[in-house]
Amino acid sequence: MRRQRSEEPKRAGAPLWFVSFADLVTLLLGFFIAIVSFSNIEIERYREAMKSLRGALHTPFSGSDIPVGPSLPTLNEGSFEAQEVLETAAEIGELVKALPSQEGIELEALPEGVKVTLSNPVLFDEGSDELKGGAISLLNSIADIVVRHDPVEVLIEGHTDDTPIHTVRFPSNWELSAARALAVLQLFQRRGVVPEKLVAVGYGEYRPRKAVDKNASSTLKGVNRRVEIMLQMRNKQFEPSSIPEETPMERQ
Repeated sequence: MRRQRSEEPKRAGAPLWFVSFADLVTLLLGFFIAIVSFSNIEIERYREAMKSLRGALHTPFSGSDIPVGPSLPTLNEGSFEAQEVLETAAEIGELVKALPSQEGIELEALPEGVKVTLSNPVLFDEGSDELKGGAISLLNSIADIVVRHDPVEVLIEGHTDDTPIHTVRFPSNWELSAARALAVLQLFQRRGVVPEKLVAVGYGEYRPRKAVDKNASSTLKGVNRRVEIMLQMRNKQFEPSSIPEETPMERQ
């Protein structure tokens, strides 16, 4: 009689490939859980930074702890830039908080960077481009923060009110506003800020923050006498300008 082959017992459970597939799915799940947890940490740090700025500067904030103006970029839109903005703003906020008075000083975190506005009479006396003693100390500390965070560009804007000025040194408000911006720029350069990143601009009386009657008092007009420092933050890990162009010899 012909022997019948003994059939191999069928294995119970899922096929072998399914075990590997399940391991892969588990690893992916753990990976995405880790990403979500890191994002939550960054959001908490953002909220803490905004609370610090609100307490330091008494700046109006919306109910969601986001400063007035455009919101900061989300983590997906550029976490590197957002982190730079938050850290820089928080450091300047702590610096201003330690001052005897925060009057005339405003700090704003924007998608493109950090904006510091120093209004009359923080930096200069009326009609002068000579920095006050207390202003020099404040600007030196801000410059040290700028050096540490190394923004792509530091734009310094000088603004005046509409009170006419006619002197040998300042024939008009154009010269006065430009001289004030330049005074801040030169201090930043002496403090170690890279000169190639510094820009000074004078706008005279033509970009007021607030419309004020021409016959208003000097005190009311003071809101328009200011210097604005914009720290431009972009992705510093890759700059197209850093790639040298090929010369005709290299292309041969």
